[in-house]
Amino acid sequence: HARGYNFLLVDTRAHGRSAGRWDPTGVKAMSDLMGWVTWLRNAHDQLWVGLWGNSFGASIGLGLATRPVGGGFEAMVLDSPAVLSDGLYAGVLHEPLYDAIQPVLRQLANPELLRKIESEHVWMPLLLIHGAADTHVPAWHSQLVYRFVHDPDEPERSDLWLVPGAGHLEALEVAPEAYVQRTLDWFDEWL
Repeated sequence: HARGYNFLLVDTRAHGRSAGRWDPTGVKAMSDLMGWVTWLRNAHDQLWVGLWGNSFGASIGLGLATRPVGGGFEAMVLDSPAVLSDGLYAGVLHEPLYDAIQPVLRQLANPELLRKIESEHVWMPLLLIHGAADTHVPAWHSQLVYRFVHDPDEPERSDLWLVPGAGHLEALEVAPEAYVQRTLDWFDEWL
């Protein structure tokens, strides 16, 4: 607030305190996010809107970033996005349970998302953050996204910060000052 930002904290359906049925495809979550952006712009005269998404929310953000107008967002900070079922929860679940849940993990993954990121130019300014010790969503997911979105002609529009010693969504706990500073600096630059 001291830097002039308003902050809207939302849960996606069936997450946090929100009710409803979870949509593993993310279609409803993307639609909801675009609706919130429209509401912010129309009801509250917000000129620029950024997204700080975590885990599933970060994956939803990637889906919006591949859209021509970015779902209405001008910039994003995405913490620990999952883009493939490969490696998900590999450090948490062990054989034979890990093999047993592979069909479920494949349903949660959106292979079309990675194809879109790989084949289309993502113009959205993206800061990717990932815990280097993440056993839920391996850090190579963010590294893969970064490889596809980083444009050598516009290197300032994307960045990747791997946080040593941080597990899934622990980067803010492991490096709180740096996390807040990088996030706010990113939004200051693009909003």
